Amino acid sequence: MKNGIPIIAASASAETAGTVLFSTVNGTAFLDTNGCSAALTAALTAAIAHNDVIEFTDATGNKIWGYAKAAGTGTLGTDNLGAELITAWFNVPAYPYETFTVVGTDITSAINTTSFGVAYQAFALSGKLFKFSNTYTLNSGTAPGFGFMNTGVLEVTSAIPLNTTSYITGDSRVNCLGFRTGSGVATNFSATSNAFKQITAPSSAGVTITNTPGGTTYNWGVKDANFNPNGAVTWRVLASTKYGQLATSGTVATGSVSLTLTDGSAAADLGAGVNLGVAYVGATGATKYILVLEDDAGKIIKGHIGELVGGSGCKIYSARNGSTQNYETNTAGFNVAADPMKYRIYRDF
Repeated sequence: MKNGIPIIAASASAETAGTVLFSTVNGTAFLDTNGCSAALTAALTAAIAHNDVIEFTDATGNKIWGYAKAAGTGTLGTDNLGAELITAWFNVPAYPYETFTVVGTDITSAINTTSFGVAYQAFALSGKLFKFSNTYTLNSGTAPGFGFMNTGVLEVTSAIPLNTTSYITGDSRVNCLGFRTGSGVATNFSATSNAFKQITAPSSAGVTITNTPGGTTYNWGVKDANFNPNGAVTWRVLASTKYGQLATSGTVATGSVSLTLTDGSAAADLGAGVNLGVAYVGATGATKYILVLEDDAGKIIKGHIGELVGGSGCKIYSARNGSTQNYETNTAGFNVAADPMKYRIYRDF
């Protein structure tokens, strides 16, 4: 349990950096996967059915969490891509590569021997997930640093590998993509076929995220300012409510309901239409589901579904796998004659 919320699944070890991908920008919150553990894949699939909470923690304890909404579509890196973003490289006048030859967006020659060499293109990066690929050749000297930088600092904050396909999320510290060579460091390289595109939605291996269960606002519920979306993460899946995963809900006519609220003999029967005795009863001392009933004034009673009573009813216990036949919550003035009466049944963790 976390603050009274049932924990449904959790990682046995950290997911390797780059295997869980995040879009953290408000309005397009989602996560995708790229070679993550089988356990996380299974947990994400299960979480969608109940709009469960998915929580990730980075190596320094910063967190991000939201509610699983729906599976994505298509293939990572092929589908759900925005337009090409690179249009021109800016060879910084104060720290120029001494030779910087560009054809379109291809850097055919970048040479540095003295001072610094810095070239970049500025973008709005924070919170967005991107795909980058290129063809890179180091002709001589030391390889440049490459990745996300800030134009005010001109240091590579989030490194991106060259000559391969990479997925990376921008954060609030960065506003450009570029190359950097240290002062007096010799280098001679080319970087062609540069491709940099935003990933706008998750693939079939990913999940859209909302800030409320089943909601339509695609934001993360909590997003620590210093959460590292590009590092290793651990994860947990928590039930979307304090009761657990919702199994079923609805309303039932009062004439079908039979309730015993007396401590020591608590029981419930919602009639053949719901039939608690078929799918939800547990063996003695082994509850599997929670029953929550709500009357016409919003008052509730809640208990853990136990053994079969009659054809469609059950005993009610005050705790998971408990032995006290009471309702756990028995709000004073609950109207047993409410018509209709709302019911919700949750998995009991």
